[in-house]
Amino acid sequence: MANKYYDKDGVPVSKKAYEALLALGDDYSKMKEIDYGTVRLSLNWAGVIFSNRVPDEHCLIYRVVIENNVNGRWIPEPYNMVNNYRFLKNAEERFSVLNHQFRAQYGPGTPGKVLIKESKEDITDYGEPAVKKDVPKTKSKNSGAW
Repeated sequence: MANKYYDKDGVPVSKKAYEALLALGDDYSKMKEIDYGTVRLSLNWAGVIFSNRVPDEHCLIYRVVIENNVNGRWIPEPYNMVNNYRFLKNAEERFSVLNHQFRAQYGPGTPGKVLIKESKEDITDYGEPAVKKDVPKTKSKNSGAW
């Protein structure tokens, strides 16, 4: 089964061109990163789909990665398969949401690389997250864990 390869813009490329992009390392593949000490959040370009049966419009080439620092080694969270995206805009939105959550839990992070050239914002300032304030409370006494 053949693989499909894409550049950061989502344009299909040859395997040779993909390998050349991959050889650039984190300078090309890591688009945003924030280090919270024990947790690191990053937005990466993956660029490869391990099946030629997936239509181009469904190929997920951007990945939001959460890693934990375990004894000095960065270990990715196992549930990251749900953080794969086709469009950069969707990946940036997820990155922003997770950044809000991590900032609330761990305090301000240390910005890493910001390699998305068209983004004019500072990655540590996303404003206030949207929160619904008038969510009705349950009247049930059985609202605990199942």
